[in-house]
Amino acid sequence: MEHVTKVGIKGNYYDISIREVISNIAFTIVYNPLTITDIDQADEWVTSSANGKCIHKISAIEHDTRKNTRRIFLKE
Repeated sequence: MEHVTKVGIKGNYYDISIREVISNIAFTIVYNPLTITDIDQADEWVTSSANGKCIHKISAIEHDTRKNTRRIFLKE
């Protein structure tokens, strides 16, 4: 089953790519073409699949040393 992942920024949703799954609530993402300023304002993490849509609140966003990446941590 394919999952589509997006981040929500002030009610607008943008596609992102997961580079690495750290745990069930932590991910490293590639956010190009969004800017660093855009992604640092993200407040929701949305996954969609055949089973429906699931929205999580983001608790923290960290810098990653790799270009165009951030670590996203979700609220449990």
